[in-house]
Amino acid sequence: MSFFVISMITNSAVIVRVRGLRDKSLTITKRLVTAFTILCMNVVFYSSPVYAGDCLSKGISMESVLQRLKPKEELLLIDVRGAKEFEKFRIPGSVNIPLFTLKTKTFLKSKPLVLINEGHRYKQLMDECAVLTDSGFTASILNGGLYQWRRKGGPIEGDVFVQRELNKISSQAFLAGKGNENWIVVDVSESGNPRADHQNIRRIHIPFADNPKEFISKLKFAIKDHTEKDFASVLLCDQNGKIYEEIERHIQAAGIPNVLYLEGGLEGYKTFEQQQTSMWHEKKGRTGKTLKTNRNCPNCP
Repeated sequence: MSFFVISMITNSAVIVRVRGLRDKSLTITKRLVTAFTILCMNVVFYSSPVYAGDCLSKGISMESVLQRLKPKEELLLIDVRGAKEFEKFRIPGSVNIPLFTLKTKTFLKSKPLVLINEGHRYKQLMDECAVLTDSGFTASILNGGLYQWRRKGGPIEGDVFVQRELNKISSQAFLAGKGNENWIVVDVSESGNPRADHQNIRRIHIPFADNPKEFISKLKFAIKDHTEKDFASVLLCDQNGKIYEEIERHIQAAGIPNVLYLEGGLEGYKTFEQQQTSMWHEKKGRTGKTLKTNRNCPNCP
């Protein structure tokens, strides 16, 4: 019976022994070497953080960006926020281009792109990253966005006072993004709020109370697996947003990354929801029609 054995040796040569098919051994060897070379190239290419299929699951860190900028690589930082926000503060050397127009900038295909926003809204970035890479662009996403860039000491220019608010999320921004899998909400109020659960969002209750050491220990344990993922966001919310400053001191001392805070706390978010509902009913009253809602839409009442 004809069969062959493949063995790999240290000098990367491939030896093929074919019993009964000696005249075809050279052809088989060439084919195997070619296949092995292609496999190695694919492993390197597919493991790159800017590969099209990976842009949905992997970002690029601040450290990696700075490392690539030192030898003056042609790495283009694209800030996709609004023009007003960009004017307030930005990463030096970054350019402001609206996200939805990027795919029309075909001249950018020759450079690797890094997409940047505040650091807590990733769905649009991930969707557009996939579109860009499928269209021939080389694109990745800054993991942690501007918030983590500033927190880790990355260079940033603009209004210092506005930069300090990067770790705050408005009720509107939370409503728009809380259905994403990269969110985890930590309710630090004493009683907890069961209404905070929503769609795919994971919510845990760890009261801050008067024992910061115990709180930090429980928080680290609860979010350990989550924060090791790319694009992970931990959102802390208390009853009214008045104890965030104290909590933030302990969070920073413990070195816990990607922690953000809901502006106005749970009470502020409840007020926002009531305003949204009131506006919806007012609009319904003016039109005299029954409005259909989409339960899968995070912005729908």
